[in-house]
Amino acid sequence: MAEQPAEHKEGSYVENRLSGEAQVYGPVIQAGTIHGNVTVNARGAEQPAVPVLTSVEAFRTSTDVFQWVGSEDFWSPGVGVRVLVEAVSQQAVVLKRMRPVVVSRKPPRPAYIAGEIMGILEVRGFMVNLDADVPVLVPRGSAAPNFPFTVTSGDPELFEVLPSSSFEVEWRLELEWTSAGRSGVTVIDADGKPFRCLPNPLDEGGLLSRG
Repeated sequence: MAEQPAEHKEGSYVENRLSGEAQVYGPVIQAGTIHGNVTVNARGAEQPAVPVLTSVEAFRTSTDVFQWVGSEDFWSPGVGVRVLVEAVSQQAVVLKRMRPVVVSRKPPRPAYIAGEIMGILEVRGFMVNLDADVPVLVPRGSAAPNFPFTVTSGDPELFEVLPSSSFEVEWRLELEWTSAGRSGVTVIDADGKPFRCLPNPLDEGGLLSRG
């Protein structure tokens, strides 16, 4: 039941109060009976500092498995990155661009082929040549869409990035976004560490040793 002051002057502010089983859910009021006028002042929701959430998953882009000469470490060249981008609210966020950033680059070490993994599935996404002075994402396939994309809390986007390099590269992604008049950059990496891209020794320019 709404309780009002006995009287108020013209132009003055009246705050009605709901009692009993009445409940307020933001701008929505649930009440059994309301007597008198009820005014609801819904304060604007505070905008999150970063309106998008990103999650990352690595996947193999080659069936070949290699081993460095003089090392017990096995590796597969050019491990790809899947990036799921979600908006934290219903406010649409425009994803302007996703930019690969090289953290380090060094010549590859001699290696030899150690085996093969079967069952690698190819998925649509983006490719990037990390040897370029300014690496850029290139859509895979002539019909594949390119940036910008738009995400909402109920309509996320899943990106798959396939890197390649003739060097041993550490890199990350920077996602540029705009939403409700604001803009920013979200850094995408492997839990605070750069992604790693290792060369394929079978490619031209790679170092291959048979041990």
